[in-house]
Amino acid sequence: MNPKEEFIRFVQDNPSYYYIVQSGLFLELLNFICSAAKNTTDIYSHFAGIENSDVEEMLQVLLAAKLISRARGSDREIYYCTDAARTLIEKYNAAKKFMG
Repeated sequence: MNPKEEFIRFVQDNPSYYYIVQSGLFLELLNFICSAAKNTTDIYSHFAGIENSDVEEMLQVLLAAKLISRARGSDREIYYCTDAARTLIEKYNAAKKFMG
């Protein structure tokens, strides 16, 4: 199976990812969180052009899909990537590279 087919199969096996991979903004947020664990302040400032409530909604979608997890820091919430998210991003990037 080529990387594109692997990616398609992975999304078919995880239908909750379908709408996430259709949105460049969701993928950007997921990539940002997967680069290193981020607190809400970092996330909101990185996505300053988007209303905080919209970013929060996106975080909730990613949490529901189990692509990110949340932990409480001293006075903030910390979001970090799950293994499923790393796999999704890896397969997405491989398929994108394969397609040129």
